[in-house]
Amino acid sequence: MTEGEVSQLRKPLSMWPIVREAYLRTWTHRQHFGRLLIVPVILGTLLSIANTYWFSIAETSSTLFNVVDWLIFLPHYMIFTLLAVSCHRSILIGEHSVSRFGVPAWSWRETRFCFLLLAIHVAAWIIVFFLAVLFGIAGGLALSTAKGIMGQSMLTPDDARLIIYPTMALAAVPFAYIVGRSSLILPGIAVDLQPQMKLVWSYSEGNGWRVTVLVGGVPLVVTALYGLFTFTLVKLTGGSIEEGMDWRGASSILTSGVQAVLYYVLATVEVAILSLTFKELSGWQPSEAQVGQGKE
Repeated sequence: MTEGEVSQLRKPLSMWPIVREAYLRTWTHRQHFGRLLIVPVILGTLLSIANTYWFSIAETSSTLFNVVDWLIFLPHYMIFTLLAVSCHRSILIGEHSVSRFGVPAWSWRETRFCFLLLAIHVAAWIIVFFLAVLFGIAGGLALSTAKGIMGQSMLTPDDARLIIYPTMALAAVPFAYIVGRSSLILPGIAVDLQPQMKLVWSYSEGNGWRVTVLVGGVPLVVTALYGLFTFTLVKLTGGSIEEGMDWRGASSILTSGVQAVLYYVLATVEVAILSLTFKELSGWQPSEAQVGQGKE
């Protein structure tokens, strides 16, 4: 197949071999992927430190905070885009397809990648929000009815938590499903294809739940592990979750740096899983021109 030709493969997706290959690929070529991590880790560390000071300033200016609060996520998506595009190209085309420290400059390819990444997540969150509300209402009515039958009082805060946690767990399933199947468009963009969402969605037909676990579920697990790490780090530094990670000076640099390294190392493996899943399901192969090109 040439020029990014794609064929539809309808065989069941083998999940464990893909996860294993993703870890082995990134570990075997750790020098290359380690260099790709340098810029994102530095930028991520600086952004984390800036966010710490931003939150402390915003506490005294609630109006400004409410307006700009959501914008702080955009730089994180942009940094992730730089790393993800470099990793996708390295895995699908070859290490020669990116410069020594990743993509050399922001281009339309990165803009499109970042926009679609944001759009996929926003769409998934909107759908999941409404589903979570429905789950929560249904759970609340069921629990309230059960307590009424038993002659007990109204719902308590403990009852509310009993509803919220299962609701969050249920809502994570459609989120992983939407993000998992939709994200297959991202590797195609990274290798300069012009894939359409309808076509990309068809790649995972018959393998929807396998893709949900691989592409949508694994990041949720990683996020949970990262959250556990952050919680532990907060406790070790004598802080609290309510106060947040309010560090200053050398402590801020150290803790933010450690977090950035962990986050982007895990993100590299996640991107590798997505790349290999896309390659397996689409049958895409790089063209001779892409294989033979020099560094960008």
